[in-house]
Amino acid sequence: TDVAKEASDIILTDDNFSTLVGAVEEGRTIYNNITKSITYLISGNLSEMALVFFAVLFGMPNPLLPTQILWINLATDTVPAIALASDNKDHEVLKLKPRNPNAPILSNHRLIFILITGLSLAFILLAVFKLFLGIFSETLARTIVFNLLVVSHMALSFLIRGKLMFKMNKFLVIGVIITLILQAVVTFTPA
Repeated sequence: TDVAKEASDIILTDDNFSTLVGAVEEGRTIYNNITKSITYLISGNLSEMALVFFAVLFGMPNPLLPTQILWINLATDTVPAIALASDNKDHEVLKLKPRNPNAPILSNHRLIFILITGLSLAFILLAVFKLFLGIFSETLARTIVFNLLVVSHMALSFLIRGKLMFKMNKFLVIGVIITLILQAVVTFTPA
């Protein structure tokens, strides 16, 4: 028995085959949640970097101050990413074919999604910044872009969930509400 345990890849501690099915479902759920978190973090951070990069490239003022970038990373990269990593089970996950264990986490499909989402968001915010620079002061235009970026990251956290977008994830909803309240405090408190 001990030799068989050492040679095996998986050991069932009971005689119930449903234990194996449950383990496969849990493993697929964990993998999907990790890919959602990674996709969210990279696409969100790409939008920030591209926004600043293209603003400098086009000779515009910096759309975000360093403290704003730090706040965005603190507010949007923590609670939503953790909530996505602990997302609900998709009970249809067992209907999918097994994935190739050698396949990269960032597949071509995910990389394209990250590039399209991150760059689209950056160019939209860059256009908004340019528009408001002509109407308002640089500080107000920067504040608008700062708030839009945080709100768009919160929306992105739901978009990343795909078909689970409309299923309740209490941790994500509470995290987004708390983040938006903190964002309002940061925006409207002079200190």
